[in-house]
Amino acid sequence: MSNAAPPPAPCTAAAHVQTEFTVEATNGPPPAPSYQIDNAALCGLWQSQQRVWLWTTPQTLPTLPGDIYVIGRSGGKEVVSNQPNVGGASF
Repeated sequence: MSNAAPPPAPCTAAAHVQTEFTVEATNGPPPAPSYQIDNAALCGLWQSQQRVWLWTTPQTLPTLPGDIYVIGRSGGKEVVSNQPNVGGASF
């Protein structure tokens, strides 16, 4: 049984990837920087040989070219990748 969802239509949905954080006074490490990429960049990354992870909700998953593998689900969100989960943790 494969975890791969059927491939969607060509990458046409608008997608913005951003890391959100709240700046607070702490003794811990600084917050992660915020990144935004456009739809074309996301589609290009998704089609590359490099493993790409996307943390999203099933309702807001953008249309991506190629296979989409669900790596994990929790709290109404899921982590998907352009490559299958080989070894490591299973969910």
